[in-house]
Formats: sequence, structure tokens, C-alpha cells
Amino acid sequence: MWTVILGIFLLFHGLIHLAYVAPAPADPNYPFDLNKSWLIASVGIDTGTIRLLGLVFAALTAIGFLLAALATMGIIVPQTWWQPLTVTAALASLVLLFLGWHNWLLLGVAIDVLLLVAVFVLHWQPFSATVT
Repeated sequence: MWTVILGIFLLFHGLIHLAYVAPAPADPNYPFDLNKSWLIASVGIDTGTIRLLGLVFAALTAIGFLLAALATMGIIVPQTWWQPLTVTAALASLVLLFLGWHNWLLLGVAIDVLLLVAVFVLHWQPFSATVT
């Protein structure tokens, strides 16, 4: 039961990153707008470059968390892939959040950091009853 809940959580955590590549609404407070990236204003990186990087990292994050979710639930993807998939997706997510930083995204950073701690510090695997 908990593996299914975690799998669904990972799936939705990954999918929310696709908001970076979807058309942004007119709301100035919308947090997933790469056109407002701090790198454009402070470093002068081209908007097209930021959007391309955003697309790459959004896709990597969404696909990575989708596969990690499937591995969590033991569906199609081998469970032994859970840790590398989770690490890859969490790191891609952090890069994307860094590119398009908005203070509302702090929860996403916390989720990614907790997942990395679970893997690297606790050596946790959600389908295992023990922490090694």
C-alpha cells in the first residue's frame, strides 16, 4: 500500500515539472515561468537557451520520476533501478528549479533533498522492510 502511495507521489512530483514547458498563464505570480529566470536578468543568457535547458531537464525529471514510480511499485521497471532513477530525477529537478527559481518552489527542493538523503544517507528502498 505505501509503495503505491509513494509511487503516485513520485509520479505527480515529476509531472508538475512539465509546467515549466507548458504555456504560462497571465498570472505574474505563476512560479513555473522560465522566461523570468534569474539567469536571463543577471547573467544575460538567452531566453531560448533557458527554455531549451528547461525542456531537457523537465523531460528528464518527469521521465525519471515516472520510471522511479514504476520501480517503486514493481511495475515493468526493475526495483533495483529505484535508487539511480530517483537520484537522476531529483538532481534534474533541482537543476530545473534552480534555472527557474521562484520562492514557492521551496517545497520541491525539500522533496528532492529528502529523496537524496533517503538514498545516499539512509540507503532506503521503499519496497524493502529495512534500512541498510
